[in-house]
Amino acid sequence: FQVLDNFLNCIVIEKYNRKRKSPDYESVIASVFNSNEKIYLSWYTGLLVIPVGDLIEYTHMGYGSIYENYILLKIVDGELQSKYEMTSNEYMNYKIKPFLEFKKTEEYKKQVMDLKKEGIDDEEMIDSFLFIYNIEFTSIILDEN
Repeated sequence: FQVLDNFLNCIVIEKYNRKRKSPDYESVIASVFNSNEKIYLSWYTGLLVIPVGDLIEYTHMGYGSIYENYILLKIVDGELQSKYEMTSNEYMNYKIKPFLEFKKTEEYKKQVMDLKKEGIDDEEMIDSFLFIYNIEFTSIILDEN
């Protein structure tokens, strides 16, 4: 991931090369944005969560899989404000405070009602589901934590 002068220049993923027994890196910006052009980011404010390293626990749904490490990028109006590197344990611990704040919001209440309509009635299960699979609440700015 590379940002320069409010432009996203590159998104790279790591792929394991079995012949060389080492990682290869592949640009995926064209497939993400359907364009080979640099992407102007002034429209984006939020927290980008980038999983890095080995997959520790796979979950076939949204953002539920857990990776060895994480990079969190705080972006305000397209400008990179700060970068945080965390282990999986640090990332899970980081998410606790924003999740508790998220539980006070109308959006949380709406998501709980939606899950109840789907037949999930157990409050603990609902909270566990929202904590693991919903990254929206992690967009609370890191500096506040």
